[in-house]
Amino acid sequence: MATFRNIVCTSSTTAGTVVWPSGTLTFPSGTTLDLSAASVVLPTSAISGFDYKASVRAATTASVTISTALNNGDTLDGVTLTTGDRVLVKNQAAPADNGIYIAGASPARSADMDVWSEVPGAVVVVEEGTVNADSVWLCTANTGSGVIGTDQITWGMIGNAAGLIVGTTVLTSATSGGVLCSTGTGVLASSGALTANAIVIGGGAGAAPSTTPTGANVLTALGEAVGSAGAVVVNGGTLGTPSSGTLTNCSSLPISTGVTGMAANVSTFLVTPTSANLALSVTDETGSGALVFATSPTLVTPALGTPSSGTLTNCTGLPVAGGGTGVAQIPKFHATITGDQTIATATYTKITFNTEDFDTNSNYDPTTNYRFTAPIAGKYLFGARLYWFNTSGAAGVSAYLYKNGSVVERLYQHPGYSGANLWGGSVLISASANDYFEIYAYQDRGSNSTVTAGASISGFWGTLIP
Repeated sequence: MATFRNIVCTSSTTAGTVVWPSGTLTFPSGTTLDLSAASVVLPTSAISGFDYKASVRAATTASVTISTALNNGDTLDGVTLTTGDRVLVKNQAAPADNGIYIAGASPARSADMDVWSEVPGAVVVVEEGTVNADSVWLCTANTGSGVIGTDQITWGMIGNAAGLIVGTTVLTSATSGGVLCSTGTGVLASSGALTANAIVIGGGAGAAPSTTPTGANVLTALGEAVGSAGAVVVNGGTLGTPSSGTLTNCSSLPISTGVTGMAANVSTFLVTPTSANLALSVTDETGSGALVFATSPTLVTPALGTPSSGTLTNCTGLPVAGGGTGVAQIPKFHATITGDQTIATATYTKITFNTEDFDTNSNYDPTTNYRFTAPIAGKYLFGARLYWFNTSGAAGVSAYLYKNGSVVERLYQHPGYSGANLWGGSVLISASANDYFEIYAYQDRGSNSTVTAGASISGFWGTLIP
């Protein structure tokens, strides 16, 4: 095939006419053509959408330094460049530098691709090169107001000596109505024309697929099918009586007659899922009646028996005093003081009852806060007695019950008497879980008074009222 390089065409004043430069064109057969007065008229539709450029001698395979890689004597893709060679630069790290260049001491963009209007749709053939010989490239940059050197100029290969490029595969020929396949050598082949509604069966590595019209051939193609050759079962077909297999995602299967191997009455429950049918399908139930669930169930005279372990919570109406064994006792306590405690005048002073006579559930703190904390909500009875010394001249002595750090009840108030005096009182009060209670004393005689242990006479007690 003859190769024409560096032939520059100029457009005439007549639309759709390309005027060749003057001279003589010689073909390999020896035939010559005088171009001095000849012109070739092409229909404009033949070149619509593409801008065919004169071929280039070589093309890049990687990003290069244009100023030093396209000089006379440089080697590019196995081609030794000479001054004036056209070179396709397509792999630059900055795609805006791509384009067609003229090799020389100062490489520059070619005159047919140095403005943006000459960029979009450009098509060029590469003549030589180890990698790029006889390849065809299309510039994929978009039309518009692009700027040379600023906007990207990208290229894609659309063909080579073997044929049309589809992605990275060469398509040489195809059959109408056929299926394309890869031969494994980088070439796309085509099967014969497929018949209407044909099933495609692979032909193996390197071979085109074929078609099959029968269920027997489909069975052979499946390879791992179970059963003998016969018709293919389609939607709505009859399965017959398969010896084994797993049936999934199937509707309208009659559980009562279509499934075997279930325990007695299970199929009945699956068809009619009532509480009565559920009771029939299990064998270790106790009691009778309707099925209940965890949230707000209604239990009709249930008998829990004697469970070996478990926690009963949020249950009302259970008699704490006699509702069961192994549960916590009714919270109650009694505490005293083991030494005298000074009560300053006109000052509310907490009494530090530091010794417990009993505390059934460890709800009283005798070491740090000297208080009782209610474990559950309810009605509580609290009482205290204080053995006073040095109360003569006092306007009065008092004892108070504090709840959560504030006065809630005054247990008593008496005028002061000389010598020793013992006064006490009690009160019934509502409490929420985690409310805490303390005893405070008060006197206003003008000087200190004393609350004494007095053989454990001074004390603080309380109990939950069931």
